[in-house]
Amino acid sequence: MINIRKMETFLADDGRKLEIFTKQGETEAIEGQTVPQKTKEEDANIIFVGVASVMTEEGPREIKFQIKEVATVEEAFNAYHDCANKTVQELKEKIQQQQMQQDNKIVTAGAGALDALDEEAKQGNLIL
Repeated sequence: MINIRKMETFLADDGRKLEIFTKQGETEAIEGQTVPQKTKEEDANIIFVGVASVMTEEGPREIKFQIKEVATVEEAFNAYHDCANKTVQELKEKIQQQQMQQDNKIVTAGAGALDALDEEAKQGNLIL
């Protein structure tokens, strides 16, 4: 059995893009074909996903974010900007944390590097 969803895309005049996924039911493979097994309106599970383009150093990137606690397309479009801004802020914070982790990594000398430094110090070329 495979759960399937129907996807619809809505575009607003101002460029906002919304994808809506609706649970359609389950399918069952019969002799190489996939056929819907059941579809119940009361079981419809709708997921609203906003799609935005964000400019990065590498160029524009598409990000997707779930718009929660809405029941209609209109409500989803009304909540779009807040959800997009929240997602962008979370991504910025995550990138900053990753950059800090990279900056705080300890660089260790390779094998034999300490011996080479000792040898330089013995020859008077380096003060330890």
